[in-house]
Amino acid sequence: LAALERVLARANKWSALATCLRRQAEAVEEDAQAAEYRFREGDLQETTLSDPAAAVAAYREVLQLVPTHAQARASLERMLASAPAERGEIIEILEPLFEQDNDAPRLATVLEAKLGVIHDHLDRAGVLGQLVELYEQKLSNGAKALDAALRWLSLDPASEQALAETERLADRLGQWRETAARVDSIVHAPDALERATDVQVGLLVFLGSILRERLGQNDDAITIYRAALQLAPDSLEAIDPLIAILRQKGDWHALADVLRQRGRIVQELPDKRATFAEVAELAERAGDLPGAIDAWRQITDEDDADRDALDQLARLYRQTGDHGAQWLGVADIMRA
Repeated sequence: LAALERVLARANKWSALATCLRRQAEAVEEDAQAAEYRFREGDLQETTLSDPAAAVAAYREVLQLVPTHAQARASLERMLASAPAERGEIIEILEPLFEQDNDAPRLATVLEAKLGVIHDHLDRAGVLGQLVELYEQKLSNGAKALDAALRWLSLDPASEQALAETERLADRLGQWRETAARVDSIVHAPDALERATDVQVGLLVFLGSILRERLGQNDDAITIYRAALQLAPDSLEAIDPLIAILRQKGDWHALADVLRQRGRIVQELPDKRATFAEVAELAERAGDLPGAIDAWRQITDEDDADRDALDQLARLYRQTGDHGAQWLGVADIMRA
């Protein structure tokens, strides 16, 4: 076989030489020697015969015989980029080796390549979760960890873990502007309308909190919170921060409208009363006595023994100047 190998090499009989090398690997007893023959066959298949599938098969056998074979590993790493059709098989060979070696940089490269060959939604999310942990804990690269978390969130907007990792890493790195831009692109992605309402609202509320609390962009935050309320009018997660912004801006008319919306949503009587009492105060300050009356009536409809609300109604009815409405209102209060 050795003599035949020399003859075939001199004659440039490459296919026959590959077969001869394979037979030599089968003939020797030592794994290391067999691995060298198989590696030479793989190199011949890759570089001379341009048969990447046969090359990968040979390199796989090399690493089964000698898992630490550096040249076979390097060849497969190189082929990750040059042999797209065999990429899945190469990843299958290299991933467990790099995991066993705890070789974080090479494992990250393989996992990134893996994202290009797998299509199952859960599998891709799992790989991105691995990359978040790998980049942050093993490679100390927070920027890449945050990028992986945002890709994970884009892939699976319903994932609470992806959202939590994104928020945690953005807070750690202080990269709120970049995070807001990426989350905004997720919120306005072409498939956004197909998402479950609670998922889209959660993303909008998260984006609104970044704009409001981290970037001080209150006007943009108002737009985002209102978009959330169009989808879920009873979302206190959107209403409460919107109220805080409007109160800060002094936009009393808009604030009163949102407070009315909140008052209709909350169930606890003290909370409902405080909300409508603030609406009444704002309405009266704006000279809107009917609006103030309506707010106090919302309270008495829930608790007809609320003496302060009844007193406020009596006072407001006296100020209306509309005697019919005034006496009707007083009569209602007296009956209560």
